[in-house]
Amino acid sequence: MSRIITMREYDCISQDLETAKKIEDGAKFDNNEWSDKKEWYNMFMELKEFMYSETLDVDENDDSKYFFRLTQKNKKDAIKALNYVGVVQLKSGCQIQILPKISFENDDKDYFITKNVFLKMLNSLKDFNCKHLYNASLDISRLNIFEIFIRLFVMHVEELVSKGLKSSYVAIEDNIPYYKGKLLVSPHIRYNLTHAERFYVCYDEYNVNRPENRLLKAALLFLQRISTDLVNKKRIRQSLMHFELVEPSVNYEADFNKVVIDRTTQFYEYPLRLAKIFLHGKSFTSFAGNSKAISLLFPMEKLFEAYIAKMARNFFQECTVTVQEENKIHSLFNRQDDNVEEKKIFGLQPDVVLEWENCTIIVDTKWKRLINNPKINYGISQADMYQMYAYSKEYKTKHVCVIYPLDSGFMDNNNPSNWEVYTPVKKYINKSNGCENVVVHILMVDLRDDKGLNILFQHIEKIAVKEMRGY
Repeated sequence: MSRIITMREYDCISQDLETAKKIEDGAKFDNNEWSDKKEWYNMFMELKEFMYSETLDVDENDDSKYFFRLTQKNKKDAIKALNYVGVVQLKSGCQIQILPKISFENDDKDYFITKNVFLKMLNSLKDFNCKHLYNASLDISRLNIFEIFIRLFVMHVEELVSKGLKSSYVAIEDNIPYYKGKLLVSPHIRYNLTHAERFYVCYDEYNVNRPENRLLKAALLFLQRISTDLVNKKRIRQSLMHFELVEPSVNYEADFNKVVIDRTTQFYEYPLRLAKIFLHGKSFTSFAGNSKAISLLFPMEKLFEAYIAKMARNFFQECTVTVQEENKIHSLFNRQDDNVEEKKIFGLQPDVVLEWENCTIIVDTKWKRLINNPKINYGISQADMYQMYAYSKEYKTKHVCVIYPLDSGFMDNNNPSNWEVYTPVKKYINKSNGCENVVVHILMVDLRDDKGLNILFQHIEKIAVKEMRGY
């Protein structure tokens, strides 16, 4: 059975087993399973190899190209997770689960809640369709993240099978005892010089042995070998029964290049996306590496941004308001060069722009943990406030809302059962001489339930109503 190490963003794994068990921001693991120091060290070195082999496709000199960072803990080398969440399956079978850095109840149950929040956010990504994660038959409290992804893939394959595997005409070359199709003269002479009763021919046959099905079968066979969940293994075996007439792909790249997604094969798109991840060991994030480890890692700030934007669309869809994700209309400056057309630079890209008939509100998300201490301004970044001020001036709006995740540090001083909109500071008001005030609303959202977001959006809607009524 695979060993599982669970950690949060910015937690550490020390190369020394005893240090790993003691450090406060260390990963969680079963101490009984990890008693051999050499075995632990080998796991650490394998993760270190993955850290340097799998990088983001960014500038070579960019420090943010890595998913992990080498650091020190108690004078021992340690690997620190950065702002990516998901799972890494090492070649040895050990799985590193990385969850969002947010806490709710400060106990073991907290990890289950955080895992649910992570999976819920995944569903908001445009290229990630995990509607099946909320199927009653999927017990995510029992499954680790990697097995959840396997279950998700199997469910999509089962759905595809229920619709029927697509067949197509496949070109076949064969040496057969009867004439069919087109005679291939050169191989016919080579193979049948002494066999006049045979014909080396090429012909088309209508069957299910097409590239899409070959890739799915290859992925199912691969996952059958590495899955440790009995239910997953059983469902994979049941799915393979429908692929008996399909040969598994042996050249993944060539078969993926032959795949054509059109109106008739659109339901293959997502299962093939997952199959590519498993067969190539690549995530939805753009990688540049050659590690044999499988990794499904997602940038946490993008997950939070996509989740808030999706929920905003759902909430405001019946109102006279538009939600513009990744709005790129405005820029901070225009650059003027000699004999060169004026160019917009330093683009302003708020996460969501809410527009009523005579009112605009900017909504920006920050995946940061605020600190429940007004003396240090709750840990709100000065650079972030400059950014909000620039949004306000360029979009000609008075109100900017900044949404942060709520965690246990603020729940201690509030009653979470009331589902209030948590505002550590009511608002920041910039009183510019001769200019309209800029109001930045600092809002926090409880991510454990969609109800928290609905209350939050109702609060933003009240801000807009007051502004339109002039008070």
